[in-house]
Amino acid sequence: MGHAYADARTSSGRTDDRRGATLRRKAIGLTGGLVVAASLFAFPAVAQADPADPTGIADGGVSSGLARLAASGATPGTPEASRAAGLPAEGPGSLAVDGSGRVIVELRFESFEAQRAAIPAIQGLVEVRSVGVSAPAVSVYATPDLFDDAAALPGVVSLEPGLLSKHASSTALPTQLGAALGFSGDPDLTGTSCRSTPVNTAAPLGVDTVQAQYGLDGTGLTVGVISDSYDLGGDKVATHAAQDVLAGALPGPGNPCGYTTPVGPILEDNATMFTDEGRAMAQVVHGIAPGARLMFATEGATQTEFADNIQTLVDNGADVIVDDVVQYTEPWFQQGVVAQKIADIRAEGVLYVAAAQNEGSIGYLGAGTDDIAPTGSWESAEYRPGDCFAGIGAMMDTALGTTGTEVDCMDFGPAGAPAKGLPVTLETAATFALMTQWAEPVDGRSTVIVPFLLDAAGAPLPLSTDSGTFDDRTPASYVAYTATTDPTVQTVLGDYTLVLARAKNVGEPGTPRVKVIFTVDTGGVQRLPYARGEWRDDVVIGPAVFAHPADPAVLTSGAAPAFNPERMENYSGTGPATYYFGPVDALTSRPAERLLEPRVLVKPDLIGLDYVRTTFFESYYSGSTVIPDGYYFPGTSAAAPGVAAVAALAMQYSPQSTAEQVREALVSTAVPMPEQPFDYGVSDANVWGSGRVFAPAAIAALPPAPAPAPVPAAAASTRLADTGLSAGGAPGGVAFIALLLLACGALVSFRSARRGAASRRPRS
Repeated sequence: MGHAYADARTSSGRTDDRRGATLRRKAIGLTGGLVVAASLFAFPAVAQADPADPTGIADGGVSSGLARLAASGATPGTPEASRAAGLPAEGPGSLAVDGSGRVIVELRFESFEAQRAAIPAIQGLVEVRSVGVSAPAVSVYATPDLFDDAAALPGVVSLEPGLLSKHASSTALPTQLGAALGFSGDPDLTGTSCRSTPVNTAAPLGVDTVQAQYGLDGTGLTVGVISDSYDLGGDKVATHAAQDVLAGALPGPGNPCGYTTPVGPILEDNATMFTDEGRAMAQVVHGIAPGARLMFATEGATQTEFADNIQTLVDNGADVIVDDVVQYTEPWFQQGVVAQKIADIRAEGVLYVAAAQNEGSIGYLGAGTDDIAPTGSWESAEYRPGDCFAGIGAMMDTALGTTGTEVDCMDFGPAGAPAKGLPVTLETAATFALMTQWAEPVDGRSTVIVPFLLDAAGAPLPLSTDSGTFDDRTPASYVAYTATTDPTVQTVLGDYTLVLARAKNVGEPGTPRVKVIFTVDTGGVQRLPYARGEWRDDVVIGPAVFAHPADPAVLTSGAAPAFNPERMENYSGTGPATYYFGPVDALTSRPAERLLEPRVLVKPDLIGLDYVRTTFFESYYSGSTVIPDGYYFPGTSAAAPGVAAVAALAMQYSPQSTAEQVREALVSTAVPMPEQPFDYGVSDANVWGSGRVFAPAAIAALPPAPAPAPVPAAAASTRLADTGLSAGGAPGGVAFIALLLLACGALVSFRSARRGAASRRPRS
């Protein structure tokens, strides 16, 4: 009998002067610029890519997409340039371009020695953006006419594009399912007199209880936030950081609640979409742990930059880090560079929290049925070649920038009923993208599979659609579509046909496992064509946690709404995920070996709360009978920082506990979620982990800070310095100072023990 599920048991248009500036960040390395984070691997030197080459597989030099961009003469930042590069025109996965029309690209070197030796020559040619620490790479700003010159520098083995990332904020409920998944509840919006915006998550997370009982506010802990931007939103956002401080929503001078330590360092970046989602996340943390010091960094435009920014936060004292972002080139079927960095800092005693993303949509299975189930992804254990709709070959040529590409297409149908495409009903934003990856290792890609969208009858869509691969070495591709050009339309409900086409005359095409995640955020997949039991045995529908949030090193948070915390958000990402290969090799570029046994990853770990009140983000709700008027922050992006803040409270309560012990307390004491109104088709652990985080239970599972050791009384002395009195008779001598130092030292030693203790768990 077939099955549809798997279980672990088996942008901004802003162009102000900040866009053209280099990163505002701490000086690290040879350039005086900070190190941001992304790609990774160094590659053996090979021939220059040919702009006419379909994929650039095993070519090196300038990536095929960038080579086509340079050959086209198109201006970076325009739709023509994006199409030439084979990348989405806007949003996640699109080319990172600064306000001067320069492209952010990453030069990968054969070694760190080659990287360091090349710095003077790079600086003489282009502007250096960051120098990689997690991998021998350098990110630069370059115009297309300089791509070849940069790639020809000694030691360079590839030049790849920097891309915008995806963040896990969401929007309103799906139109069709709003009634079926209706919310209820009486939210607790009691605020304190010093805050203009109440903390609506304090009561359901039990934070108000531990604050009142133990006086916890996160003092002494540092939380780092990684997201798109902090205070670069300009006139697109309702408030700015200085206003938020005065409103009590962020710490800093003038905070009415007395929390005057400003957020910092702030590592802003010009490779973002400038929504200031990071500032909203910081507000979530501050609402729960207002005494914690806050820091911020973007994820950068590459995986090397992402990993390096994580390390920068650790170097600046982060005890907890939280992010809401994935980069589309992060691998799904093996541990990538970002996940490896997180595993490293976990071993150093830092707790890392990530959003489960918002691709776990809930829809209907089968034509005309009312069977509600997770529909966020489609996955097959193998690519099954079959016939294609007319015109797919030409569409593949456009996607790869070639002519004469031979193609076949995935057979989506049940056994004995071949289907050239997969009919899907999607509720989306005006522009959206679908992501595909297949089970080949990074740097060992031999197959090219590209998704396309057609209309319900299998004919071309009426508006702009783009498909392509992101680079030459990652087994990943996308299709992006503009569903409407009407700026007043927020969501679009449409019927489509998804096609997966394979290039038959490129590389050495195989039939690998292939997965599509419907990364549409708004609404999601409303209907798939086959009912339970009709899918092939090797097809899996639903699991949508991917990239580093799927890694065991990460504490991954799903979401339930603050105004009804017993109901899972329908978009909250579900598991499991699976690794089939060893980790990406960031230093040698050798493809990882296939694991002897697949490693099944149960995710998420627990649930936080979204629809958090903020001063400006993300949507203003009014006229609701469920929630008061105001700005509410939905999505796992809002839930994850709440989990991080509760972790900070637990660390303050029990400073002698390690980050691993705090993580275990959060997970083991989470409140199980009640039965949901539909069958997820996987174990509860792959829907909500262990349950909803609850601060009183987590803290009760940890030992309190020990009482300070008594200080023996000093022998009587007539010396003024030994009496503890100043010349005026007030305390101020050595003994008094020593008592203060001993008291402070006790707390410092406990924090150092937690940060420095080796993990009791095997490194992931």
